[in-house]
Amino acid sequence: MSSIRLYTVVFVALSALTTVQFALESILLDELYGFTMAVILTISTVKAGAVGAWYMHLIDEPRAITYIVIAGALGVVALTAGAAYSVT
Repeated sequence: MSSIRLYTVVFVALSALTTVQFALESILLDELYGFTMAVILTISTVKAGAVGAWYMHLIDEPRAITYIVIAGALGVVALTAGAAYSVT
């Protein structure tokens, strides 16, 4: 079990990343749309990984379960990309 201090550090890091995302969207979205979206999606992926690792306790699970979760996430990305491609 992780300590309260570790959860607090992860929470502060997630809050800081959210602030960076908001600032990027507010400042750069109109000028550099592709770059801004790539950075926002990367930050979102890191945040989702941190939430899964610490708050959902996947960091303490056997690797097989972690690989199943990653495979599911990649499946969602593939289905979303396919759906977005078929709409345009």
